Amino acid sequence: MAAPAVLDKLGIRFRDAKGNTAKMTVKIGDADHATTVADLNTLVGHLAAASNAHVQSGLDTTNNFTYGTNAEFPNVEDKAVLTFKDASGGLHRFAIPAPKLAIFDTDGETIKPSVTAIANVITDFQTFVYASNTATSALVYVGGFRQRRKLHRKITIFTLDPTLTESEE
Repeated sequence: MAAPAVLDKLGIRFRDAKGNTAKMTVKIGDADHATTVADLNTLVGHLAAASNAHVQSGLDTTNNFTYGTNAEFPNVEDKAVLTFKDASGGLHRFAIPAPKLAIFDTDGETIKPSVTAIANVITDFQTFVYASNTATSALVYVGGFRQRRKLHRKITIFTLDPTLTESEE
């Protein structure tokens, strides 16, 4: 199988019910740039069906500040992690922030690939998402699970020197 004619590295943005954001970057390959953008829009629609967050294409230049749905997993700290394998055996993980409860099995931890919302996402990844610029075939689904991580925000705190804060008289 040959590599795709065009491979574009494209982004997807997620905004949860609290206004926190997350992003996903994928390499989409197809016949031309217009088709990769169409594939990205298809993937965005399918990710929106699997997530409580508001999902937006990285190519969308509008300042859309729509918040996600406040449901079972309302923020981007909760993720549904999908694991895929490339042709050389390398593993690649993609996280869907603020996942919908319906995409999980009864244990609430394992992703159920037979659910329509997640099956569409898996099909998209296996059809037009590639692991690298030199990959000759799309990714293959291995499995998925729920993950929770606290948000990591870089916070800068300025501490004033006490000797400089008082006026000298």
